[in-house]
Amino acid sequence: MTSMRHLTLSLLTVATLAGNLQAEDPLLSKDLQVRKDAMISLARDQDVAKCQRLLASDNFALRKAAVFALARLNTPGIAADITQQATTALKSALADDSFIIRFEAARTLGRWGVSDGEPILVDALAHTNPLRRRQSAEALFFVGSSKSIKNLIYNLTDADYTVRRSSIEALRKITGQNFGYVSVDPRYLPMEFDQRKELLALRSELLEELNTDQNPEDLKQQRFEAMDKVSQEFKRAIDARAVEMIDRRRVAIRGWKDWWLSNKTGERIDWLVTGLEHENADTRRISALSLGDMQAISAHDAIINKLEDDDTDVTVAACRALAKLNQKDSLPALIEMMASHEDADRTEKGRLIRSYAAYQALLGMTQANYSSLSRVWKDWWERSEDFFEIGRDLPHGDYNVRVLSRSGNSITFEVRLYHHATKEWFVDSFTENLGDVLGESEIEHTFTISGREFTRLDDMRPGLVVQKVLGDTVILKVDDEKSGTTYTLRLP
Repeated sequence: MTSMRHLTLSLLTVATLAGNLQAEDPLLSKDLQVRKDAMISLARDQDVAKCQRLLASDNFALRKAAVFALARLNTPGIAADITQQATTALKSALADDSFIIRFEAARTLGRWGVSDGEPILVDALAHTNPLRRRQSAEALFFVGSSKSIKNLIYNLTDADYTVRRSSIEALRKITGQNFGYVSVDPRYLPMEFDQRKELLALRSELLEELNTDQNPEDLKQQRFEAMDKVSQEFKRAIDARAVEMIDRRRVAIRGWKDWWLSNKTGERIDWLVTGLEHENADTRRISALSLGDMQAISAHDAIINKLEDDDTDVTVAACRALAKLNQKDSLPALIEMMASHEDADRTEKGRLIRSYAAYQALLGMTQANYSSLSRVWKDWWERSEDFFEIGRDLPHGDYNVRVLSRSGNSITFEVRLYHHATKEWFVDSFTENLGDVLGESEIEHTFTISGREFTRLDDMRPGLVVQKVLGDTVILKVDDEKSGTTYTLRLP
């Protein structure tokens, strides 16, 4: 019995001593100011080893104190090796069980320009606490990594002004772009001087119109009505300004999204290809046009499928996109589309538009001078498919011109003439001195077929003239004052 009493007393003594020791540690004091002074003292001592021991403690308060102290070891006057040791210690804290410890360590590293904690900061951009969202954006400003752009863009619509402001500053720093985003609440923007002057003039005018000789009560009522009218005008001006600012904000956000997607080409192409199948026709149309603008060759087949879309505007957009992609594989599909709709009458406006859109795409891609009859295009394609290359060949009537090479002041052409009687291409090449033909004379060549001479370009009046040679391109011009059409051929 006595031994049990002694054991109990001993345990109580140990617990009391442990409690006293714990109470003596200022980092664990219940007094906030005492704890703060202790953390400042810990940072002042620059004892990184002690901070690392504290980070290994089971006590949350001690680990938090260690992060607080380490965060102050990257200021002027702190030795570089101390800062490096502090950086290493903070990196170890990124794996802490507590979100607060992980976040504070990541935030400190971010402000130092160290990206190890970036994933934690990016996730915290969606934290329920606006303070955490703002602090994350502020730290990412210094990290300067493109990995956070998408999440920062999302925060441009945050309900908290400070989050929006921090996000836009980070985006401007990371990307070097500025789309005129206004983060402040429109109600707090200063009113334009002329607008304010106009409203004040209205107030003066209304007050001057008051009849001061009338009953004081009536005068008071009229004054109240006049001021109420001015107030309503002020409110309308403020509302209009708010709408304007919101529109500017939306335009800016759209600009940021487009910029981000345009710099993440693979992701944007996948996104737009998916958009080609969207239930909304306008989304399909915009997706097709965007893919064309991006020269997204990988989306070629997906755009081809939109030539049969139910919506006419989508098929027109697909034709324009294919024209910009400039791929030989598009030609038979466009010719077939033109053929399938060219029999439409005037009441079938949609089909006529589809046929014309395909025709315009064919003209732009081939630079050919053929009519809008699909049978002409089909005949040309059947006899030219094997050799024709977009950008290198110029079909003109029964001729095909290609620039083979250039050497100094001389340029070599390959000319093909299709002979309908034999259904053969006759091919020949010749060299011209640019000094003789540049911008002045038609280039000529004579074929002899079955005893009959055919002068190249005989049947293509007006003829072709070499207008300019720029780098790897030769610009040919139709020698016709009315059309003035130019064609560009690419050197191999």
